[in-house]
Amino acid sequence: MPSEVLVLGHRNPDTDSVCSAIGYAYLKNWQNRNRDQEDEPEEIRAVPGRLGPLNPETSFVLDYFGVPEPVLVPDVRLRVSDVMKRRFAEIGPRSSLYEVGRILGETASRTICVVDEERRLLGIVTAGDVAKKYLSERAAPILGENPVWLQNLLVTLGGHCLNTCDPATGRFNGEVVVAALATETIRQRIRPGDIVLVGDRNDAQLAAIEAGAGCLIITGGYQAGQEVQEAAISRGTWLISVPHDTYTTGRLISLSLPVATTMNKAVITFHPDELVDEVKKKMAAHRHRSYPVVDEQNRLVGLISRGSLIEVTGKRVILVDHNEKSQAVEGLPEAEILEIVDHHRLGNVQTLTPVLFRNEPVGSTSTIVAGIFEETGCPMPGEIAGILMAAILSDTLLFKSPTCTARDRAMATRLGTVAGVDMMAFGAEMLRAGSSIKGMTPREILGEDFKEFRMGPHLVGIAQVETMNMSEVEAIKAEILREMKSIRQERAYGLMLLMVTDLVQEGSELLAVGKELGFVERAFGRSLRGNSLYLAGVMSRKKQIVPALARAIEAPQF
Repeated sequence: MPSEVLVLGHRNPDTDSVCSAIGYAYLKNWQNRNRDQEDEPEEIRAVPGRLGPLNPETSFVLDYFGVPEPVLVPDVRLRVSDVMKRRFAEIGPRSSLYEVGRILGETASRTICVVDEERRLLGIVTAGDVAKKYLSERAAPILGENPVWLQNLLVTLGGHCLNTCDPATGRFNGEVVVAALATETIRQRIRPGDIVLVGDRNDAQLAAIEAGAGCLIITGGYQAGQEVQEAAISRGTWLISVPHDTYTTGRLISLSLPVATTMNKAVITFHPDELVDEVKKKMAAHRHRSYPVVDEQNRLVGLISRGSLIEVTGKRVILVDHNEKSQAVEGLPEAEILEIVDHHRLGNVQTLTPVLFRNEPVGSTSTIVAGIFEETGCPMPGEIAGILMAAILSDTLLFKSPTCTARDRAMATRLGTVAGVDMMAFGAEMLRAGSSIKGMTPREILGEDFKEFRMGPHLVGIAQVETMNMSEVEAIKAEILREMKSIRQERAYGLMLLMVTDLVQEGSELLAVGKELGFVERAFGRSLRGNSLYLAGVMSRKKQIVPALARAIEAPQF
């Protein structure tokens, strides 16, 4: 089975984050299919993921080119579903202990789950449980409330019916009696429904039948005479011949009991979505080897053992379009980072081992991903070319952003040709689809494209929204500022900013709240008016806002 690798963009995903993840996952899967198995023996399956809901622009792009949404990945913490066994032994409550022993002997299992017809968990039985039952002092069990099914007797004892019978209908709940007695004593000792063990004694066999035995087991491989068979048919007694001697037969009958008589019903279970770290703590308080995994309806879905947790490794991920911990998926420290492909400043993501880190000063991560397609010779389908082109246009604001490079322009042009679309006409339609904030709440607007940055001792949150109608934002500016103050307090930001980028006038209004507003004024050499500052020609958070603000915060003060 291929090893899964998640290709993930940043939180609050934008078009470049999502599309570069899809494109790079496609590329990695192509490389895997064409790998040299001697140099790269491991087979992988790259899966693109997203860390949140898609914004309107990204949804438009994926719908336009017919590309499915990436899977939602809330975190990369290890869960029970990541390490549990999905193939394991299970039996029904009527199955015999002999069947349990057979399964234990033929497999490496030491724990077998008992389930009903709907696969709901009823209990577990272990090798130790079977051994205790077989080695108990009493060889022949009192059945009482634990009936024995005829089918279990035949399988366990290796016997066969001497009279016509349907093994599925035979069921006994009397005592097991060894008929090593005088015939008159047998008549007095046996009760209706008892299972009677007897050798080649015609008189004892008839006496047991007359006393109402439910099942007569003839040991030593002997057969019943005509008179005994007729009497058994007349009284409704089952006749069985088994190859074992009477002593061995008596011992084996214990193993014909249904597993329901021996299973442990007080079972500790786990759910597939429980965190492995929490499971380890719970396991430490108990001494069981294996534990069933059940769903919300108590249906058995897996088995988790202590051994499966000893050398468990984290999920494997490739990061695209970011390298800051605050922007990465939850649980990243527990994961194994294989690669990073990005176009932002160097952040603070750390790895335990050297990884492939490709960071280039271009306007879009998708430009880098598309370049790797060309370098490797990977054929690019039209829909992949289309979404990578769209991501470049989005991140460079149709090449108007100062982050845009000649490489971005040239790559987007080539991708547009492969996708078979009018690049600029498509880009304008895409920006219109994603630039309206009509009907959105202030919190939704702020979460649309939001990133955290560590700048010196301060944690800074910077959101960006692009619009072709600045009046939409102006109408709810007061509400947005109140929501910004609320979010800043919730997350303990030193500063929180919102860039409202005017795609028509090619500038941005910067809204700022926090205790450190002086850094904003120092960064841009302008005074804030009502928590607002207009910056003509400023359209890039990455190139025009973050570097200036970081220099103002991190510069020594005199």
